[in-house]
Amino acid sequence: MHFKLSNVFQWCKLNGFEELFDNHDYWLNIAYKPKEKISIDIDENTTIEFVPVMGAHDANMLLEKIDISQFVSIYIKKKNATIYSHFFDDLEKIINLVELVTNKKVDIRKIECLNYNKFHMIGDIKDYFKYEMMDYRMKDNNEESDNKIEIMDYLFDLPEIYSENKLKNWFNTYDKYRNIYNLYLLGIKNDIPIEIRFSNLIQVMELLHSIKFSRLKKFYKHIETKFINNLEIIEDIENNDDQKESCFILLRSRIIDMFINEFQLTIRANMITNIIPLSNILADSRNYYTHYNDSKRNKCVVKDNLRYCVLVLEYLVYCYILKELGFSVEYINEKKKYTLDYIIGENMIEKIIENKR
Repeated sequence: MHFKLSNVFQWCKLNGFEELFDNHDYWLNIAYKPKEKISIDIDENTTIEFVPVMGAHDANMLLEKIDISQFVSIYIKKKNATIYSHFFDDLEKIINLVELVTNKKVDIRKIECLNYNKFHMIGDIKDYFKYEMMDYRMKDNNEESDNKIEIMDYLFDLPEIYSENKLKNWFNTYDKYRNIYNLYLLGIKNDIPIEIRFSNLIQVMELLHSIKFSRLKKFYKHIETKFINNLEIIEDIENNDDQKESCFILLRSRIIDMFINEFQLTIRANMITNIIPLSNILADSRNYYTHYNDSKRNKCVVKDNLRYCVLVLEYLVYCYILKELGFSVEYINEKKKYTLDYIIGENMIEKIIENKR
């Protein structure tokens, strides 16, 4: 199946245009040399190809205004006969990856099915039969939804993950983290209230942590090793009245563990010092925005502090997702440096804990 999507061209980095500076007689001198397609074997049955395409809305080169377009075709190929919904499962994984790393909505523009058993010969080239398909997920508008995409904000691009074989890793681990991705991407795909965005991010954190720690005994053993030099944190988690009465790991306990880690924000001294009051206010806020219980009304974050929480949680979720995909901590810290500087510069952690209303 062949798909044309919006907002993926710059991420794919398959632009074939190049501005030449070797001829100073011309004000503008541009050459086009198509780049090689990127082909990835996901498993024994599936290959995904990203193919650069250049075309023209009007091929008449004598016009004063020439309208040229370029885009990337995505081909999902199956060796064995496969029902079409499986193609869309693979496409969803590609779309979610692009939206996750670019923070841009991706729409389906065109769908074609190709039959490799039926073709015409055009010279020595096989022209395979194509069947155009209509689907409710398609958008009628063929224009890019956002032509000014901030490439500098991308977590990574297609050539980066292709060179390190990380796209296959994304597919292989996708089902494990599907619910996490879907919750996180709600903020990109839909215009949801910030309170719901905050609750979704907290749930993402909780799901990420529960994948590794679902049993209380295993979690206790983990924190006793991790915080061996900080007995106050161990004492706070294990002797918390609510935690002692529960056979489950409390949200505040999970937050403490996840906020003290190897990323640039979470190794800062003020994070370790303030982790207990921070975990309390985040847990109380989640409980309020989930149930709107009056007992938590005056403890939850609101207004700017709520926005600060969302930004900090987005930072941390991105860090964990990149780590699970196999990126180094050094790479993650460099990619999120701009966000980190903003969080530190605005004293967001301190303002969240102070929680002025």
